[in-house]
Amino acid sequence: MSSWFVQRFEALYEHPYQQGRNRIILATEGEALAGMISYVYWPLNNTEAGCRSFQMTGLLVSPDFRGQGVFSKLLEAMKEWGVKEKADFMIGFPVPLSKPTFVKKGWTNSFDLQWFIQPLSLWAALRRKPFSGKGFSTKVPDHIKADSYLQTAADPEFWQYREALMPEWTSYWFTYDSGDQKVSIQFRTGIRKGLSEATIGKIYAGNASASTIKNALKRLFEALRKDGSIVFVSIAVNPQCHSETLKAVEKRFIKISKRIHFINICFTGRSEGLQPENWNLMRGDLETW
Repeated sequence: MSSWFVQRFEALYEHPYQQGRNRIILATEGEALAGMISYVYWPLNNTEAGCRSFQMTGLLVSPDFRGQGVFSKLLEAMKEWGVKEKADFMIGFPVPLSKPTFVKKGWTNSFDLQWFIQPLSLWAALRRKPFSGKGFSTKVPDHIKADSYLQTAADPEFWQYREALMPEWTSYWFTYDSGDQKVSIQFRTGIRKGLSEATIGKIYAGNASASTIKNALKRLFEALRKDGSIVFVSIAVNPQCHSETLKAVEKRFIKISKRIHFINICFTGRSEGLQPENWNLMRGDLETW
């Protein structure tokens, strides 16, 4: 039986959606594998047809080869492939320890995602009740619609591919219909420091106003309270994007100090990707979501 890592590797790189669109670069020393770096096709909203956008998905260096410059060589090799692929956007979310090396090698740390939380129910901490999922859908909605900012494309086919990456971690969708606009909110549940948490990955709201998105969040909170298992809700957003979503989040959540680094690089001169205000990214835009 294949290990979890092998299953996820195959789901990430060998899925029909990714065939011919991704790249895995290996660093070898004789017959030994010194390290690897990889990226996958990552469609973005608000780009024209044929836009070549990718997300870096893995960078590993064998413990036997650390401190020998393998990390830097892999980054250089990926830049070479970025030029060959004529990548319009290549994005990544590095850990703090590796971010300086990326910046040194030409990547731009345009901004960091900012985490926000909203306490939901202290009683849930005492009940220790498992999340039931009742009233929420596990199917990707076919009506999701993004706003005019750069972010993971509102493409049901792509999201179905993403759902196959980590089947053991269920994604739930909540839809709020105001009559004029539909707001689709994706979230997952888990345990953080012993407390049950619902983490919002994406909000697709089209041209909805901040007021409409705020109402959608209110209805989501009500539904989660009814379930009776979630102690708090969290969300990570780009604080430099002046979207209606950010305005709604700032009204409904409390900012905390936790952040997620975002980096990007372009090989075709598309400077809009370097402007932080152009990206409406959230936790769900990361490959590891």
